[in-house]
Amino acid sequence: MSTLKYDLKKTCTECPYANKTPGWIGNYESAKDFHIIAKTDQPFSCHMSTKQSCVGNALYMNKLCKRSRDINKANFQDSLRDNKETILFSFTGETLVKFHGK
Repeated sequence: MSTLKYDLKKTCTECPYANKTPGWIGNYESAKDFHIIAKTDQPFSCHMSTKQSCVGNALYMNKLCKRSRDINKANFQDSLRDNKETILFSFTGETLVKFHGK
């Protein structure tokens, strides 16, 4: 069970899933890691509020047609269904990789 909160409605300014900040991936090996995190339903906190779940990750999972096994996160995904933010999406993660450069 996740200890993250699910209160945010928009991606943060440094969200790796959003079409806002190319190149910044923090301590991760490559942008492909973000695809794997979403695909394998791992908890992922927001860059700006580490106690909150990442909106971009939940939106990306929605694009993958991947519903979280964590009921709180699944409900969070449902609450974001009408969110129109641009998420860097592809079923293989290549869109994320191209945007971030590795």
